[in-house]
Amino acid sequence: MSFPKAASVTLRDSQLRRNLNKATSTIRSKRQSVVSELPDWPALRSAGRVIKDTSLAALDEHLLALEAAVVSAGGVVHWANDGNEAARSSRTSVGRTGSTRW
Repeated sequence: MSFPKAASVTLRDSQLRRNLNKATSTIRSKRQSVVSELPDWPALRSAGRVIKDTSLAALDEHLLALEAAVVSAGGVVHWANDGNEAARSSRTSVGRTGSTRW
């Protein structure tokens, strides 16, 4: 079944919608409780954003360093051009013996 059709069917499930609403409300409430305990929350959030942006800006370097570490440990790294290729590759390797392709 396609995602849009499955989503349409699932969204009509009132129990599932109630459960999701309760879970979302609980998570938001707990998050707000923790955030309110941190007087420097905006600064922490800003620092986290800088770390994320810096890491993403150098992602190519990080991935090459990871590859070097994996290879030096005897592993094999398989690169994919995009998420679809990676998904196809991982599906074809399921159940194989020997090396795992990731």
